[in-house]
Amino acid sequence: MGILHGVSTSSISLNTWYYIAATYDGTYQKIYLNGVLQNSSTWYGTFTIITGFKIGRDYEANIQHLNGKLDEISIYDRSLNSSEIKNNFQLFSHLKSIMGITSSKRTLLAGENFNITIYIDPTEGIGGWEIFQLNFTQGIVNADMVLPGSLWSTNFDNGTIHNELGRIKDIQAWTTGPYSDINHTLCSIQFTAIQSGECCIELYHVIVTDCDFEEIDVITQTTKVDIVTKPVIRNEYPSNESIGSGCGVDGYRSPQNLSAYVEDLDGDSLNITLYWCPSTYCYGMSEVESCPPYDYGLVEVASFVGVGNGRYGFIPNESSTMWLNDWLWGDTPYLWVVQVTDGRFWVNRTYWYRTGGSRYDVNNDCLVNFIDAGKTWVNRDNGNCYDGLYDVNNDCQVNFIDAGLTWVYRT
Repeated sequence: MGILHGVSTSSISLNTWYYIAATYDGTYQKIYLNGVLQNSSTWYGTFTIITGFKIGRDYEANIQHLNGKLDEISIYDRSLNSSEIKNNFQLFSHLKSIMGITSSKRTLLAGENFNITIYIDPTEGIGGWEIFQLNFTQGIVNADMVLPGSLWSTNFDNGTIHNELGRIKDIQAWTTGPYSDINHTLCSIQFTAIQSGECCIELYHVIVTDCDFEEIDVITQTTKVDIVTKPVIRNEYPSNESIGSGCGVDGYRSPQNLSAYVEDLDGDSLNITLYWCPSTYCYGMSEVESCPPYDYGLVEVASFVGVGNGRYGFIPNESSTMWLNDWLWGDTPYLWVVQVTDGRFWVNRTYWYRTGGSRYDVNNDCLVNFIDAGKTWVNRDNGNCYDGLYDVNNDCQVNFIDAGLTWVYRT
């Protein structure tokens, strides 16, 4: 495409066939590698060929010669579109053997293991192969072991792993027959993810031979794996197993707010939801023992969509009945939950909170006396299912038993 107005691909590997296409449509210069657009730039002008057309060397001086091979060169009198280039690559690739890489996982957490499979889709029978060098992103993953494919276990060398350099050297195998000419596995490699980031795994230098051990043309492929971290929930308020401040005008059975700091080290967008459980059903009772109005377990109290790292919470108000002291027993455990997703992973944290005061202080005046017993009796439910403040023995009924217990436990 010229020196002053050029476009280039990403780096390529040695001893590997590539399909390269370059186009110019009067506005954009584009370059494709194996059917995929690699780079483009704008330039307005026309090409006028005066001194001749050169491929594989400098277009004017006799310098910068290609140290490699060129094959099946085509020149068109128009700019091909991306679909045409992709189709041409597919036709080209059918004429070459392909050595590719697949990964057992595309996204995983630091500390997890994954395997890559190196396969070959040959155009003829294979007598042997060698991966002189396989590169991977150093510091993101470590290679653990190399294992042969089922057809190559007899004469197999698993090479040498250099995690400190991010490479594996000299994996090789050969056979005296049969010579497989179908798609099959050459070897597999186990890796361990050690920190977040993108890991690129490439076959940097390979050789494949036919049944006469003559080198054949091969196209190699690369793969990428993303190592990510889960969101972290910390510094919750109130802290787990906290106890309410007490009773009376200045006392609170419920927490005055719920909040937690949420962080994603990958910088992903987060969705956060806070839940409170106002029902005994949430902490171990069967569903039939949990009565209206809160027989449905966790209740969403706040949600945040598409947010970043920070503290998120909910401040109670009297528009939510569950927060009124009228609907919370004193000296009773409840739970609340923070749920976070970054679109890939879910993280949940559950916290226990024990209300202040006494279970039998139904009017929340810091005393348990005949007034509480009387209120319980007045609010008896006549056999209707009930899950609330006056059901002090938690049997889903308010009757003389609850009034009696309140009187027994008077202060």
